[in-house]
Amino acid sequence: MANPNGFTNFVMYETGGLSAVPTSAYEYDGPLTRSGVIGQWVNDYGVVFWWGHGYAQGAVRKIWNSDDGDGIAEHNEIIYPAFITSSDFLSMQMPTDTFVFMCACNNGTPEVANNIGHVALFNGAMTTVSASRISYYAPGTWTMKGARTNTDIGHEYVDRLISMGVSAGETLYEAKHALTDLYGWKAFGWQNIMDFNLYGDPSLTLGGPSAPASLSCSMQVSVPSVTSGQQVQVRLNVVNTGGALATGVTPQPLSFVTGGTATVSVISGTPFVANLLPGQSTQFTWTVQLGCGASGGSVMFHATVKGIDSATSASLSTSCSSSSVVVNPLARLISTLSAVRSGNTCTVTLHVVNGGTTTITSVQPHVTYSTKGTADFTMTAGPSNVPASLSGSGSTAFVWSLQLDPGPQGGSLSFSGHATGSSPVGPVTSNTSTASVAVPTPAHLEVEVTLDDTSISTGETVSVVVTVTNTGQTAASDVAITAWDVDGAGHLTKHQGPTPASVDVAAGSSAAMTFVYRAMTQGTAVFSCVVTGEDASTLAEVSSARADSPQLSISATLVSTLLLERLDDINTYYACVRQSMGTYWDDGAMSQLAFVSEHMEYVTSFEDMLAAYDHLAMSYGGVQDVALILGVTCP
Repeated sequence: MANPNGFTNFVMYETGGLSAVPTSAYEYDGPLTRSGVIGQWVNDYGVVFWWGHGYAQGAVRKIWNSDDGDGIAEHNEIIYPAFITSSDFLSMQMPTDTFVFMCACNNGTPEVANNIGHVALFNGAMTTVSASRISYYAPGTWTMKGARTNTDIGHEYVDRLISMGVSAGETLYEAKHALTDLYGWKAFGWQNIMDFNLYGDPSLTLGGPSAPASLSCSMQVSVPSVTSGQQVQVRLNVVNTGGALATGVTPQPLSFVTGGTATVSVISGTPFVANLLPGQSTQFTWTVQLGCGASGGSVMFHATVKGIDSATSASLSTSCSSSSVVVNPLARLISTLSAVRSGNTCTVTLHVVNGGTTTITSVQPHVTYSTKGTADFTMTAGPSNVPASLSGSGSTAFVWSLQLDPGPQGGSLSFSGHATGSSPVGPVTSNTSTASVAVPTPAHLEVEVTLDDTSISTGETVSVVVTVTNTGQTAASDVAITAWDVDGAGHLTKHQGPTPASVDVAAGSSAAMTFVYRAMTQGTAVFSCVVTGEDASTLAEVSSARADSPQLSISATLVSTLLLERLDDINTYYACVRQSMGTYWDDGAMSQLAFVSEHMEYVTSFEDMLAAYDHLAMSYGGVQDVALILGVTCP
């Protein structure tokens, strides 16, 4: 009944004396002995069923120990050694969760305070079923007969407990009432029904079989790095993550993997053997000394733990590894190289640390370099502390000062450095460290002057755009027009600009500033400029070459247009117009002026414009008439 429901079993038979049960008996696993029963009990079986003779404090074996020659087992030839007693449970003190059916006489005699049915309940069992008086059985080899024998009651009880998941109290009740009286056993059957009683909580159920034992482990080392010769603790934690007892749990010899020149010596740590209940853990510890040569190294520890699943006797095994432990030599140089540029200078620093505990002398720096592009340098100063001496954990810095030369195209410088020295354990060489620095060309300004129109008429405006391009590899800041010339300035007046007054120009980029001019008289003009800014890295002044715009051509326009452009000058000359209209002309006056524009002629100067106005006055009968045409009144 056990195996079909997922349970394993362990069966013990009487193998002592002259009528021993053969080891070929059904499901035989071992001999029935007192030590054997006690030894198996720690495996926390779900159900234990025993069948033997009994008394209040124990259950016994029946052994035909000797024979007087007649081949008959007589009373004086039989011995009854106990295979379990109340005192055994008191000494075991096992917290096992076992349902026990004691198929024997008197195991639950209530008048005896330490009857085994009661003692087992508190020291190894979860519930017990035991007889309070003599219980009766059918002699001979047992088979299930459906009778109210003690063995059949026990069989029905265990079967319902395992197969049906019924509670202990209900199971015992149903087991008793599922059987009948055979062989005229009515009195004996009723006694069996009445004297088998349950100790413990009747509502408890067995549940399913527990998971097998399972081991897991983890490893830690007391420190992540050590100096050669230092001792560390290696700790192995093992836990039973399964549902059954794991016995004989012990690690295999500690193993390790070394890197570099690391060495390992196990100083102490003799593993013991542990038995782990489900969820229980233990720790194994080794003391280990680590060493290394001049170049240092590393160590990773590995452990395998083995054990036995007490329920199935299956072998258990698990493995784990520690993190890597760094082993530093007694004398160790650690170098870090840096290169920092400031304008056209660069500082190269090799920082060296003694990572060991013993002094290192004659410490020398070794730095090489390579160039890219047209970049180069001149060394202006070198380290003054060569050679150096470093005590344990001491440090120093070797410094070089460089004057940078970008050349026509700029580029970069790459450095590689390490340090060497001498120690009591031999020559010492540091790691190699690298650094690099860009050496850009300075800001270089080029300027272009463009016009939005190269041919305009008097009175019209022209936009003059100054575009600055930085062809260098460094930004230019505060770039402004520092030289500005207009060839033909008499023909123009500046309306606005430059907008903006200055610009910042990134490397490889352009920025613009704009002027607006108005043409006043017929002629030509050329705009020229120089821009100046500051190299953002070196703060040096940078200027462009002079640049000229295309030539601007200015042609004459109609007098009517010029009149509109020069109203203030006209008003100054003609007091009657100024006196009538103030300094502004209304829309009607402008409309009238446009109307008579066909009488204007081309002019090239303000004087010509005034003469044309006189011509207009004469054509229309004098100033008063012109004023009338223009919508104004003269005194």
